[in-house]
Amino acid sequence: MIPAHATVLACVLLIGAAAAGHAEEIKDKATSSVRIDFPDGVMRVETKTDEFRVVSYWPEGATDPKRVLVQQSVRVVQREDAEGPEAAEVSVATWHVIGDGNRAKMINLDAKGEVARPLAINSNPAYFAVTSLGCCGALDATQLYSLENGKLLMHYSGEPAWLEVPNSRGLMRIAGLDNAWSASFDPQYQADPSLVAILSYAAPTKPMRKVAIRLTTGAIDNIMSLPELAFLAAGADPDPHFTLWSADGKRDSKSITDVSLRVTFTPDYVVTIPIVADDLDLAHATTTGGLAVAQLPIE
Repeated sequence: MIPAHATVLACVLLIGAAAAGHAEEIKDKATSSVRIDFPDGVMRVETKTDEFRVVSYWPEGATDPKRVLVQQSVRVVQREDAEGPEAAEVSVATWHVIGDGNRAKMINLDAKGEVARPLAINSNPAYFAVTSLGCCGALDATQLYSLENGKLLMHYSGEPAWLEVPNSRGLMRIAGLDNAWSASFDPQYQADPSLVAILSYAAPTKPMRKVAIRLTTGAIDNIMSLPELAFLAAGADPDPHFTLWSADGKRDSKSITDVSLRVTFTPDYVVTIPIVADDLDLAHATTTGGLAVAQLPIE
């Protein structure tokens, strides 16, 4: 028989560093738990999972990695007779791990979602992702945060696309696409039935542009799939992992130019937006299938 409330895991962290002939260390611990009850005769499970991760990432322009201790707590309440969770909450705290065995507080963030983890983009785990799992036909929706400062960079379904400038000490950009049939349940979709997707363009530590993609003619059923998002240059195939060799060695973000972002819902429904001097040039965007684009404010 499973007790109504049981602790299932205790996570203990120890980080050690040798200094002056003795070991310096960081210690911490967290406890995970499960609670099972039967309101109205239906089983309800509440889990609270606490864990630690230690990641090393490279801030833009840095010559050495930054070591970060991440503590994440995920609470999910799920009824047996429901597809989606009754509650899904994530809390994150991070500390900069200093070489002398000390740590300095960095960020706290809270979000809604069932899955949380540090995320590597272009092999650099400088991000934290919180995902709401899709139910009832909805796609999973992810919120992407900067581990450096805790800023929300974007929402997306599927996977983000990225562009890097080679030999630039980390100059890169990220793009993500959320859509009206994802588990983000952004109220903007309910307020504007023509709004089918929101495209985001971001630096590793700040959001830069948000673009509304609207369907002005036709039925939304024609495009309800997981769209493809990629960067492309003239004469090249679209690539979600793009290296901008024309800017090789340049550290000025204005060198991010002569490239475009493309969103492909289906071969008949495509949006292509040029990037000029590190900005989305909506005035020269091209669309097919009755799609249209417009800039949105960044919160």
